[in-house]
Amino acid sequence: MSHHAEVGQGGSPDDPIQAVKAPAPFPFHKGLKRLARSRSLLKWLAENLDVIAIYSNEKLFPVTRVFTHQNNWILAKDAATIDPTFRNVYRMQGMASVMVWAAVASNGKKSPVFWIPNGVKVNQHVYLNFLKTKVAKWIKDEFPGMSVCFMQDGATAHTACLVQDWCQTHF
Repeated sequence: MSHHAEVGQGGSPDDPIQAVKAPAPFPFHKGLKRLARSRSLLKWLAENLDVIAIYSNEKLFPVTRVFTHQNNWILAKDAATIDPTFRNVYRMQGMASVMVWAAVASNGKKSPVFWIPNGVKVNQHVYLNFLKTKVAKWIKDEFPGMSVCFMQDGATAHTACLVQDWCQTHF
């Protein structure tokens, strides 16, 4: 549902501000559903103390210098005194970045940081191969014979049926 609030004075077609769309209401039901799932998972983990919970995530880090006018301020008495090499930050498409994957277990053990190769688009097939070759080996080495609950975020590669089925049978 969208709500419109009339703002313009005369209401003429030349008036650039005719109506302002009110922001959509926050979907609290989604937050409540997530909260209920989180509480049930925490309750289940509290009841099953022999199960090790493993929380995983990947992150893309930019390598090039990033300058935002909102966050980075240059203080000077005069603009002429600012070094031009410091003041000018050039942006380009496809900035250099690096993606890493790591996990932490509920007993405090941490995985090594796994580097995702540059230029690789992480889809369900790439992610499944990554789970098979690196993550499963780490879990078997660190938690031999133990029950684990492997947790991921809602990325499309993680929620793909192919990946979910493999995780369900192997973890």
